[in-house]
Amino acid sequence: MIVAGASVAGAAHRDAGRGGEDAFRAVRTGHGAVLAVADGVGSRPRAALGAHLAVDTACRVLAAVPPPGRDAGAPEWTAWTAERGAFLAGRCSRWARALTGNEDGEPDDLAAALLVAFLRPPWVAFVSLGDCFAAVLTRANGRDGGSGSDDRGGSRSPDATDTPDGTDSPESLTAPTVPNDSDREDNSDRKDVPGRTATPVERCHLVLPPPEPGGPPPAYTTSPSARLRVRTFTVWEPELSGVVLATDGCAPLALDHPSVRGLPDAAGPLPSPRFLPPLAAALRRGGGSAEPLHAVLSGTAAAERTGDDLTLLCALTEGDGRWG
Repeated sequence: MIVAGASVAGAAHRDAGRGGEDAFRAVRTGHGAVLAVADGVGSRPRAALGAHLAVDTACRVLAAVPPPGRDAGAPEWTAWTAERGAFLAGRCSRWARALTGNEDGEPDDLAAALLVAFLRPPWVAFVSLGDCFAAVLTRANGRDGGSGSDDRGGSRSPDATDTPDGTDSPESLTAPTVPNDSDREDNSDRKDVPGRTATPVERCHLVLPPPEPGGPPPAYTTSPSARLRVRTFTVWEPELSGVVLATDGCAPLALDHPSVRGLPDAAGPLPSPRFLPPLAAALRRGGGSAEPLHAVLSGTAAAERTGDDLTLLCALTEGDGRWG
């Protein structure tokens, strides 16, 4: 398993002489891996501390109780995720009160958006408070991406970022820091090259979109209603090849407006095929080094598209397609 993450202070924060207020953490357990990202609420005086507190608490809480087995069903995974999510929301609030109880401050000073995932392929359990977003990557069986269905009656996510010919778009927002090798022939997917086999196309699916603009304000880690409004859900995906968590500052880079695909606004944001699949490929080529990811988040394209902090954390299969 490759785990890579990076966090970059947004241009607006740097211009104001402030540091970043995001945080991320990943831990391996005997049953899988926990990934967590947090975005400190910028209007709060201790937002950065709140973000670090949130990811540390999330990793401890989700690693403390073993999840169901890989062969368990959806009811077991759903119940475990809901229980851990409610417990996490309560624990974040408790720690915030403990840290501010004897000081001039309120627990809300540590407010943060939090997104955490427990990865035990083919299962992924998500817990969310706030406005971070999540995506999964899949490698379909066969060059055409397969049927998009599974033997449990499930179906492939409807927002898969397929281009008309079933391949990733050659255009890349991340070039030149994450080159898509458009200036040289890539034979990895060709069946007519001796010694080569067809490599399944990797596709991106947005499983947790950011909140819709104009909707009700999200609940954060210190919100009184956090235990009631925490979102939990599970994904079973036998062709899972990656899990990506990101703070909302990454949305202008990683997501497309539906009009790009000729869809109405009601369709909501869609994952860009020019961002996450090429980035995942670059991270695998680098053996898991986070440098390509850090370069993208620090690059010109990011500065032009968002002034917010940018944090992205992902877990990917190895180059041979196995989780390890």
